[in-house]
Amino acid sequence: MDWKLKAKVFRGLAAIPFGDRIHYRLQRHLTKELPRKPQALDEILTAAQKLIDLLRQHSKVKLHQAHFLEVGAGWDLAMAIALRLLGVERITCIDISKLAKPSMIQHAAKHIANRLGKSVPALTSWESIKEFGITYRAPMLLQNAAIPSSSIDVFFSVDTLEHIPRAALLDVLLEGRRIIKPEGTSIHLIDYSDHYARGSTISRFNFLTYTEKAWIPFNSKFHYVNRMRHSEYLEKFDESGFIVIHTEPDIEQPQPKILDSLAPQFEKFNVNDLFTIRAKIIASPRL
Repeated sequence: MDWKLKAKVFRGLAAIPFGDRIHYRLQRHLTKELPRKPQALDEILTAAQKLIDLLRQHSKVKLHQAHFLEVGAGWDLAMAIALRLLGVERITCIDISKLAKPSMIQHAAKHIANRLGKSVPALTSWESIKEFGITYRAPMLLQNAAIPSSSIDVFFSVDTLEHIPRAALLDVLLEGRRIIKPEGTSIHLIDYSDHYARGSTISRFNFLTYTEKAWIPFNSKFHYVNRMRHSEYLEKFDESGFIVIHTEPDIEQPQPKILDSLAPQFEKFNVNDLFTIRAKIIASPRL
């Protein structure tokens, strides 16, 4: 589907009653994106293993005693499931929308457990999911979740921060700073690319050629991206009371066509910042 047509569909769904339900059914029955395919779940497991490796390198958190908190848990809590099966004691998942369903969670759990050669209980109800060590709270803003101060060992997200508006992102990070333990770790995997480029012929940096006003028609609650660059995230972490202790930007080759058509608000960034497509940011609370 042409990306501009896809944007119109998303905006239309966002404007009508029961748009959330229709969106879910389209992904399940038309595009077949849900439940996630084995390859997608394998990628999540790989990301979970990488996250654990990074924590072991840059943190003193003991996984078997740790309380993790994830913002943006998605449709099936797959990352939380993978982390539980990799040894994390318990995980609280916060999401602004209630997307997850026990059937999706069970599907993800069976696949990931099979890949790891482990058994997993039947996760067919919210009670059984909580007994497994995962607490799901949605729809919920992190700021409204009343998490006790200095109670979380690891505050993390995967492909979530890019979907939070700039002003709201600072609020999320400030709350993350409040709830994290003094010796805790904040770790985030961020996708800086144009999400409309997935499965399309357009550049993964195409959205850098649009002004703020011109981009408005392509943003909706079902497909929102803030278009922030890596340096801006680092500034937000600093502003919210974190010290970035490690970062891994994945930088692609500059694209002349994008540079020639760059929107004015992006002209201040250097080429490495513009063409960073993904990054990992690890931070500790400033004491």
